[in-house]
Amino acid sequence: MKKNSRYIYIMICLFAGTNLMHAQSMQSNDSCSNVLTVAASPNGAGGTNLFAGTIGGGVFRSTDGGTSWIGVNTGLSDVGIYALAVSPNGAGRDMDIFAGTEGGVFRSSNSGASWTAVDSGLTDTYVYSLTASPNGAGGANLFAGTNGGVFRSSDNGTSWIAVNTGLATPYVYALAVSGADLFAGTYNGGVFRSTDGGTTWTAVNRGLANSIVYALAVSGADLFAGTNGGVFRSTNNGANWSAVNMGLKAPSVYTLAVSGTNVFAGTDAGLFLSANNSKSWIEVDTGLANSGICALSACDTNLLAWGTDGGIWKRPLSELTTSLEGPPTKLPTNSERGGATQTLSIRQQ
Repeated sequence: MKKNSRYIYIMICLFAGTNLMHAQSMQSNDSCSNVLTVAASPNGAGGTNLFAGTIGGGVFRSTDGGTSWIGVNTGLSDVGIYALAVSPNGAGRDMDIFAGTEGGVFRSSNSGASWTAVDSGLTDTYVYSLTASPNGAGGANLFAGTNGGVFRSSDNGTSWIAVNTGLATPYVYALAVSGADLFAGTYNGGVFRSTDGGTTWTAVNRGLANSIVYALAVSGADLFAGTNGGVFRSTNNGANWSAVNMGLKAPSVYTLAVSGTNVFAGTDAGLFLSANNSKSWIEVDTGLANSGICALSACDTNLLAWGTDGGIWKRPLSELTTSLEGPPTKLPTNSERGGATQTLSIRQQ
């Protein structure tokens, strides 16, 4: 089956002191024509560098919390960025940044200043999701979700092997790590779980009424799946699923983000929040210019949202969880970037 060729991927965030960043992906609706991924990495000076991946513009970096951006694309031969991930690259060294593109995976070991292709053995170069998982030896395994299934790298992206035994469909939209287990959300195949680092996979779809999985998210011991039929929750590592859609106005959930015990869902009918393990949802998109939400990330103290209007929005998480009043801050859209302009700045809507 040929999948839709237009995708947008959930934003991801890493805080100083944490070890791994997990990327998740989703298929967009027709209004989500651009791709944005966001990743953050400690900058060695007690702060954080923020990275944004775009379709056609490559990777941008912000050192001031998103107030201004500069393109960092040296060595990046494919500027259509579908996924970003950050992974430790050895004791005493900075973290590596990985970018998934239509042309494979690229790695930067210097905060985006330069990039190198790392795709040996990656037989399918359309990389739509990336995640990292501890490998038990102080490092991490890196996983890539592609048109051709899941690939694993145990040497920091230098080489890749396919790890698809038991994976019934090659189209991997989402990857997530929960404890020692790896989960893959797929098109028309539901969710698969691997307990051996991706070597083998088992379908875990009991109660999952929709097999088109756009997003996966982990909150404590709970696993959430955003699907074409709403949100489903598993409390037993994917063995069973239950629909949790009370108050959710749209069936298609394209993106999920977790902050503490709060779960956010982005749909084509707006942004929704659940503060009670998704037993019920409330709409929290006051001030957004467009109700369609393509991607979300709970980064530091803010929630970032990519809307169908082409804009990037942010709002303090504390406001979203305590009050629905007041507009969010809007980052510039693609059209506002002025084509060749490489430096971006926030403006107030």
